[in-house]
Amino acid sequence: MAKKCADRRTFDRKMSARLVAVAVLLAAAVAAEEAATPEVSYEHFRLLRVQVADKEQMAAAFRLSMELDGVQLWATHNMSTQLDLLVAPTAWTNITTELNQSGIKYSIIIENLQDSIRNENPPMDPEEEEWENRSGHRLTWKRYHHYKDIESYVDYLANTYPEICQMEVIGQTSEGRPLKVLKISTGGATKPAVWIDGGIHAREWIAPATVTYLLLQLVEFRHDHPWLIDDLDWYVLPVVNPDGYEYSHTTDRLWRKTRSAGDGQCVGVDANRNFDSHWLEVGASSDPCSSIYAGSRPFSEPETKAMSDFILSRRDEIKVYLTLHSYGQMWLVPWGYKADKPDDYYDMYVLAEQGVEALERVRNTDYLLGTADELIYTSSGGSDDWAKEKAGIKYAYTVELPDTGRYGFVLPAAHIELVGQEVWEGVKGMMLYFTKNISV
Repeated sequence: MAKKCADRRTFDRKMSARLVAVAVLLAAAVAAEEAATPEVSYEHFRLLRVQVADKEQMAAAFRLSMELDGVQLWATHNMSTQLDLLVAPTAWTNITTELNQSGIKYSIIIENLQDSIRNENPPMDPEEEEWENRSGHRLTWKRYHHYKDIESYVDYLANTYPEICQMEVIGQTSEGRPLKVLKISTGGATKPAVWIDGGIHAREWIAPATVTYLLLQLVEFRHDHPWLIDDLDWYVLPVVNPDGYEYSHTTDRLWRKTRSAGDGQCVGVDANRNFDSHWLEVGASSDPCSSIYAGSRPFSEPETKAMSDFILSRRDEIKVYLTLHSYGQMWLVPWGYKADKPDDYYDMYVLAEQGVEALERVRNTDYLLGTADELIYTSSGGSDDWAKEKAGIKYAYTVELPDTGRYGFVLPAAHIELVGQEVWEGVKGMMLYFTKNISV
């Protein structure tokens, strides 16, 4: 009997060793696969500011951005009279020749995009681990953090302030990351609620950073403005697109879409073309390889589906919808899919105006206020149009954060707190007007 027990123990030890070996091999395989995916380089990519004089030139510039390989439209400004185009080195001769032949003026904003990327985000401070041990999280608002740090901050707030914070996992991404919404409420009678989200486009790092700054103010500095949670409830989703956001940190800084597997070699969907509001009608693509691919159907993405289901389940509570993007410094009012304005556009404009004016008072940063059709371009399937049209949220807005092109999507981390301070004052100003003049 003792011999059998000894043999059993020997067998168990061998099996345990084999399992450990298998685990090590699997970990090595995963690491090798990740290492085999090279980080995308934007060495010698230039950002051009194109100035068009009329509609004919504007159409020509848009056509070039769509047809020329290696040219990508980043943003439009000043009622679409200025366009920012990212140009690969291989496309430089073609784009400048075409622009010169069309008589379109242009200038170089960024000479080498990879230099801007190198200088955008400082490395992790060795003291961050000590900060986490002392404060329970790693967020510093001094650099752009990976999703796990943002996720842990939501957990930290829920665990540290359970009397006002409740975290709910509303779904999972294509790659299995949790989508965590934080509800901030003092409880009691039902109150008007505000929804805030960011990071629907992966590369717009300033948006999730600003949303977490708003959480910092709403929760940890709530005693400076108690009325904000006494009179209102808040639902906050810091990152709508965690898979894409993480991919933009590890592999491709300019990744925009989700990371869902497509039918072919192209991956991901533009989540802000995937909402069920005039889906695929305008300013969106049915090509899976396009950066504005709208998906195979509305809400094809688990992220947009989870978000829409959650909002619809609370449509009677949520009175204000805010989604943060970058860049351009604009406060956008529906509609985005057509030139016509909603019947209650003036009501929406007046409330947004309170936010813009409060924001601009911080350090005179100029924001434009109007519809997306007026200020940038027409597109359908956007979350703000859906929130107003389908969820019935009267006050639905998209806020395009700084800057206006000097850095574009690679805004240095040194700007995080500055942008956060401005947007915080804008949100406060808007909601002060709302509670005093609109809320019933």
